[in-house]
Amino acid sequence: MKKLNQNGYALLNVLMVFTLVTILGISLLSITISSQAYVKHSKTYLEDMTKAEKRLDEASAEYEVLLEGINNEVLNSQTLLTKLGSLEARIEQRSGIEVTAKTLKQITATNNLFVQTVDITAPVGPEHAGKKLKRTLKVSTIADIFNYGVVTNGDLTLNGAVDIKGNIFVQKRLYLSNRGKFIQSGTTYYPGTVYPSIQGDMTVKGLDASGQPYSSAYFYNSSSSSTTAQNFRPITNTGSLSSYFVSSPRIRDAIVSTNQINILGRINEKHAAYTARKGQIANGLNNSLLSGTTVYNTSKKFLQNLELTGVLNVAGDVLMEGNFTMGEAGRLITSGNVFINGQADLKGTIELTNPNSYVYINGKAAISNLNLDGQMYISDAADIRSDFNTNGTVYVEKNTSIENLNNVSGGTAVILSNGSMLVANNNEYSSTPKIIDAFLYSNETLEMYGVGSNIKIKGGVYGSNIILNATKGETRNSLGGRYVWVGPKWYHYEWRYDLDPELYNNVGGLYFEKNQQKPGLPSRLQIEFKEDLILNPPTGIPTVEKLKVETIDTEVK
Repeated sequence: MKKLNQNGYALLNVLMVFTLVTILGISLLSITISSQAYVKHSKTYLEDMTKAEKRLDEASAEYEVLLEGINNEVLNSQTLLTKLGSLEARIEQRSGIEVTAKTLKQITATNNLFVQTVDITAPVGPEHAGKKLKRTLKVSTIADIFNYGVVTNGDLTLNGAVDIKGNIFVQKRLYLSNRGKFIQSGTTYYPGTVYPSIQGDMTVKGLDASGQPYSSAYFYNSSSSSTTAQNFRPITNTGSLSSYFVSSPRIRDAIVSTNQINILGRINEKHAAYTARKGQIANGLNNSLLSGTTVYNTSKKFLQNLELTGVLNVAGDVLMEGNFTMGEAGRLITSGNVFINGQADLKGTIELTNPNSYVYINGKAAISNLNLDGQMYISDAADIRSDFNTNGTVYVEKNTSIENLNNVSGGTAVILSNGSMLVANNNEYSSTPKIIDAFLYSNETLEMYGVGSNIKIKGGVYGSNIILNATKGETRNSLGGRYVWVGPKWYHYEWRYDLDPELYNNVGGLYFEKNQQKPGLPSRLQIEFKEDLILNPPTGIPTVEKLKVETIDTEVK
C-alpha cells in the first residue's frame, strides 16, 4: 500500500509538471503572437505616420508656392482674406487634407500688421482609431528676425554659460568662450565657467559685408587660466563643434532677411507730424503742474515744462513745448497722440485709447515704473529702468541703457535702438532669475550681462553685433558680511559666514560658485524664444510688405 501511494504521488508530480510546462508554452506562444502583432502594428503605424508627414510636407510646400504668387499683388484687407481663402481651398482639394485658418491680426488702412494661423491636417492611415497629424503654419507680415531667439547681421560672441532656447542666425562669425565677462572699476574680468548651451537650430553664414566667406566662421577662447584676457582662435574642425557647447545646437543653413529696421526714418516721420501739428493747435496753456483730475474735450498744447502728478484726460492730441515729467501717481489718457518737444521723465500710466496713437519725444527719455498702452518714438537716447509694463514698441534714435527691467503686462516689450544697447545691472546678486518679456534690438552693438545680473529674456535679441556674457549659479558682491547661528558644537557655540568662502572664487571683487560644471546649475543669462510674440504681436512691431510662412508645430491629434 505504501508503494502504491508513492507511485501515485510520482504520477501526480508528472502531471503537475506537464500541466505547468503546457501553461508556460501556451503563455509563451501567446506572448510571441502578441509581440508579432504589436511589431506589425508599430511598423504599420510608423509607415502611416511617415506617409501622413510626407503629405503634410507636400501640402505645406504647395501652400508656400501659392502664397508667393499673391505676394506680388497689391492687396487690401478684404482681397487678402479672399486670396488666402482660395489658397486654402486649393490645398484642401488634396485627398483627405483638411485646412483651417484663423486670422489673429488684420491689415488696416494705417497698419500693415497681418497674422494668421493655418492648420493643415492629414489622416494617419485607416487602422489607427481616427488619428490625424496636424501641422500649424503661421502667415504674417512680421519681420523675419522676430521668429528667432538670437539674430545678428554681424558677429555673435557668447562669453560663458549663456543658455539659449530658440533658433539662432549669425551672418558673420561666432565666438565661443568658457569664461564670462564683467567690468569692475574700469577693469574687465573673465571668470571661469562653462561653454554656452543652445537648444535649437543654429545658422552661421560666415560671410563678410560683400557676401564673401571668411577663412573661418567659428572661434573659441583658448585662454585656460587668465581672468583678465581672452585669446580667440579659429575652430578648424567644425565636426568638433560639440566640444564647445554644454548642449549643442542643430547646425542648419537657413535663409533670413537681416535687413536693419529703419528706426531713424520712422522717428523722423513722427517729428514731421509734430512739426505740422504744433501750428494747428491754438490757445496754448501755461500750466506747469497738474494734480487732481483735468479733462479737456479737445486737443491741447502746453507751453512750459509740465509736471503731471494727477490725471490728465484729453479727447485729442496732447502737445508739450517743454519738458514733461510724470510721477508714479500720474496718468495721461488721450484719444490722440502725445508730442513732447523736450526731455521726458516718465512714470505712472500712459493710456492711448486709439490703437494707432503714439508718444513722440523730441529729446532724451528716462522711463521707470511706467505702464504704456501703445507705441513710443524717442529722438535721442533712452534710459529704461525698473518696471516697464507694455505690449508695445519703443523706437530710440540713439543709445539705449536698460537696468532692472521688468514687464508684467502679459505682453512683450519691443525696444528698438538705432544706437548701441547695454543691458546690465538687472536683478543683481539674486539666486532666482527675473523673467523679462521683451525683444531687444540694436542697429549697433547689443551687449547683455548675466554675471552679477540674473535674468531670463522671454522673446529674443537682435544686434548688428551681439555680445552675451554669463556665469552659472550664485554670484555675490561679498560673502554676506553677517554670521549665522549653527548651534552648539562640543562645549562651545559656533558661528560662521552665511556663505562658505571655500566654495566660492573671488574674481575682481565678486564671488562665484566654484563648481560651475555642476549639472543642472542654472545660467544667469537665459534667452528663450517666445512664440506669443508673433501670435500676440505688440502694438507698433515692425512689419514687411510681403507675407511669409513659418511652421509653428506638428502634432498628432
